[in-house]
Amino acid sequence: SLHDALPIFIDVKYGIVLDSIIGKSDSNEREMMKQHIETLKNIIDFNKTILLLDRGYYSLELKLFLDKYGIHYVFRLPSTTYEKEISNFIVVFVLSLDERTELQSGAGRIA
Repeated sequence: SLHDALPIFIDVKYGIVLDSIIGKSDSNEREMMKQHIETLKNIIDFNKTILLLDRGYYSLELKLFLDKYGIHYVFRLPSTTYEKEISNFIVVFVLSLDERTELQSGAGRIA
């Protein structure tokens, strides 16, 4: 039965639905987001778009997918996401104020 899975792609500026997918409640929303992108990639200029995604959408795989298409995005994340990495970065930053510090995406972590 179809229930609970209705991810939609909305233009928040104009308040219109650009794409929707109906799925089962156990459907993978991240995979549905990829389907939205595939459907809309020839219609929307993603260079002029910022996707706003709820916390259930974040994964390294989806992040890399969006990066591949050059899509700008903002994920809502739980406050505990990357808590360890942020804490370690602060310690490293404080210890090396005179040194150049670089952050690398996915360094030792797969979300």
